Amino acid sequence: MLKRIALLACGPISLLSVQSAIATEAIAPGEDRIHWEPGLAGSRPITIDDIVSQRNVQSPRVSPDGSKMAYVVSQAFRDCNCHRYALYLADVAGKSAPAKLIERDLISNIQWLPDGLSISYFSVGEKSANLMRIDLATRETVKVLESDKEGTSQAGFFRRPIGDYRWSHDGRLIAFVESETAAPALRDEMMRKGFLYDDTLMWSLDLSNKDWDRYRGSAALKIYSVQSKETRVLWRTPQVFLPSIGGLAWSPDDRNIAVVTKTPAAGIYQDVATIDAATGEFHSLDHSPANKGGLSWSSDGRSLAYISSPGFGPSTVQLYDFRAARGRQIAGELSAPSSGAGIAWDGSGQTLYFSARGVGGHRENRGIYAVPASGGSAARISPLALKMNDCDMPRQYTIACVVQSPSQSPKPGTIDMRTHTVETLTDVNPEFQGIKLAPVSELHWKNSFGAETNGYLVVPSTQARRLPLVIMAYGFDGDFVTHASMTDTNYPAQVLAQSGMAVLLFNDPGIQPLRDFHDTVLSYGRNPLASIRSIVNSLAREGVIDPARVGYAGHSFGGFLVEYALEHSNLIQAAELHNGGTNVDPNVYTIIGNVQWREAMNVGMGGPPWGASLKNYVELSAVLNADKIKAPVLMEYDDTEALEAFDMFGALRQADVAVESYVYPGDTHVFDQPDHVYWSMQRNVDWFRFWLQNYEDPDSAKREQYQRWRELRHAQCQKSRSAASLYCKSEP
Repeated sequence: MLKRIALLACGPISLLSVQSAIATEAIAPGEDRIHWEPGLAGSRPITIDDIVSQRNVQSPRVSPDGSKMAYVVSQAFRDCNCHRYALYLADVAGKSAPAKLIERDLISNIQWLPDGLSISYFSVGEKSANLMRIDLATRETVKVLESDKEGTSQAGFFRRPIGDYRWSHDGRLIAFVESETAAPALRDEMMRKGFLYDDTLMWSLDLSNKDWDRYRGSAALKIYSVQSKETRVLWRTPQVFLPSIGGLAWSPDDRNIAVVTKTPAAGIYQDVATIDAATGEFHSLDHSPANKGGLSWSSDGRSLAYISSPGFGPSTVQLYDFRAARGRQIAGELSAPSSGAGIAWDGSGQTLYFSARGVGGHRENRGIYAVPASGGSAARISPLALKMNDCDMPRQYTIACVVQSPSQSPKPGTIDMRTHTVETLTDVNPEFQGIKLAPVSELHWKNSFGAETNGYLVVPSTQARRLPLVIMAYGFDGDFVTHASMTDTNYPAQVLAQSGMAVLLFNDPGIQPLRDFHDTVLSYGRNPLASIRSIVNSLAREGVIDPARVGYAGHSFGGFLVEYALEHSNLIQAAELHNGGTNVDPNVYTIIGNVQWREAMNVGMGGPPWGASLKNYVELSAVLNADKIKAPVLMEYDDTEALEAFDMFGALRQADVAVESYVYPGDTHVFDQPDHVYWSMQRNVDWFRFWLQNYEDPDSAKREQYQRWRELRHAQCQKSRSAASLYCKSEP
């Protein structure tokens, strides 16, 4: 049964201020690029440039007295292929317009100082990563800490930029993390003599990223004294694979710092520990096989709450009792909690608040949940139709978050912990008031295995019937739908809908614990494909989509979902892979070059790609089943991940599948460069319109592209296995 939830009305939400006056007196000439004006009347079509230049809100943080909110607005600019970040200050009550304090190439990790008179933030210079502070009375900025990218610490380690940091409650100390690798002299020796590769501490990316000396270093937790301006090393990680320290949380008396870190006992996962702020003594609390985050002390310092997320399966809220010297679970069956923003205690110490995407198998827009500290069921307190994430700790019964929905652009906002009322402060994208967007509805359904999942359907407002459908995977939790989400940056959902297509932002049913190969096949392949079959059949029965014109695009793990659907069904007529797929191909077992990775594949795939377990790879590997693929495939990868994807590209070419592979130099797993995001979006629109609508953009600059694609289509349609495809009927 298909359940629809309208996402046009969004519950108890009010807009306190839509004014756009900006204070710019502290901004140097040439730096003032982020600004906005009230939206123009009308309803023009959305463009890809609109999507790329959409402003995003980050890190809303309320002052200690609860009266002010600081937040960051970021925006991409194609003319410089760069991003700009601006720090704003606003009244929580919305009595005045927000003021822009500064604008820089990067502003992140903003924190109020305990006295409420200044705000600290990260900024990056040409050769350094700086922790800065801005005085709110004078608007003067002061450098607090500098991490010289080319400097060497007193211990002889090669220093890298500062990571996480936290002010002590009294404002006298700063705990911060700095990565350290081999000293320059040792690095030079390794360059001259070569070095012994250690697959317990290294992986292939260390070589391709020129970070091959990282395994000789560590992550260091350091303490900076504001008064003496001296820094001391408190604790260093032992030699482990990908050393890290994060989740810093000072105890209420500032005597201990809780951390999440990598230790030998935790293996590929993380340890929750406390470190004595005076002596550096390390106390492990939980090294169970799970990732941890969101550390939060009770006000009396007797308990520490955190989120525990196993590699596969639902997450839990854990509470460690220091008097009893043991931990316990107080809430479970959580869907994709947001561990980075932390868990928050209420003033009484009786209730914990956290962000998640649902409880049990039920998926919802990401929101705020509450659970008694004594344990019990978690209950949602934020409106179901809204997404609330990147939340602050409670201040005066108020929690600050980024507020949005699939139909409402992101805004800084708050939720009242007593009344559960949501209010937003300002609209940083007023231009969208004059842009026509296709309506979005949330769908919930079950597949043939009984597994529930959800997705977001974007359909042109023309109410046309039997539309082509493009499915996009995965990880959607209520983002404003212009592109697919902040993670899937290269999928222009609204532009495709504007072009006469239905778009489904699909969440897979979830990966259960992988105990053997049977679990892997079910979680990676059969279960997600069954969900796709169910929703395609439902939408086809309703007359919404044409089941003969279905495309499928996938980022990261979503790329593997696409590959599996291509090889085990005839549902898909065109596909796109973006930095994804290749999860279980034979070469991945060895090319990663890491023993922990091989051990994980030994469990999930039943062993290596030879001997008795080879048959498992033959069944599940995309590369070994490329000859079963009938649909054309567009591949898009950054220049590092493209190396891992060459097996798939070569297999498709050898199998005479219509395929093109684009490489985007210098980008990352989630495309970040504005030009790359733009051109990837444009190629996705062109690709799916060509194969599903037989449409060619008349732009003369694309003449060569369409000539190639017509040749691919002609060759594809000459093969009997593709002759039934709808696009072959247009072939001469």
